[in-house]
Amino acid sequence: MSSRFKRRARLLRLYGAGVGADQLDVDALRAVVDATDGRTATYIREVVRRAALRAADEIPDGDLRVDGAQLASAASDLLDDGAAVTRLLLGRPDEPDAEPPIGGPMGPIPAGAQMMRMMRYGPGSGPGAGGPAAPFAPEE
Repeated sequence: MSSRFKRRARLLRLYGAGVGADQLDVDALRAVVDATDGRTATYIREVVRRAALRAADEIPDGDLRVDGAQLASAASDLLDDGAAVTRLLLGRPDEPDAEPPIGGPMGPIPAGAQMMRMMRYGPGSGPGAGGPAAPFAPEE
């Protein structure tokens, strides 16, 4: 068992402590830990949240508890194409569906360079800007 595996299992137990994931053994967590390899802690928290919602739907009365199968199913659902935006926001900006970086006539502009340009010349000074934006005011 690798140290990465152990860290992801610890995060799952930490985030799922209120719904019983902290009581699950390594075998029960194996599928979800493998499915979350290379993902962020925020992504793992979302897996636990989705598993808890699934558990609440399946057993509406009594204590809210998740099991390894519900966690693995939630991880699988999050990987589906329908969850592309969630994946983008929660942890894999290098996915093919990620937005391209801000670009200029010479190609992508590194974020730091764009920030320096805005600090030096003010907002609205980026590529294609026509000067500062007019303040919002209701039409009369």
